[in-house]
Amino acid sequence: MNNYDPSPIELERGAASAEYALLVVFIAAIIVTLITTLGIDTEELFSRITF
Repeated sequence: MNNYDPSPIELERGAASAEYALLVVFIAAIIVTLITTLGIDTEELFSRITF
């Protein structure tokens, strides 16, 4: 049997990876929300400009 005991540095690396993943998901959600909200206004603006 293998009794592998990860070092504290490896545990912190895993925690940091999870935190970065959550940060990326949070930022992506904000971007999608902004594009969805502002996309309608932008579409109206461009429809007025085009011929």
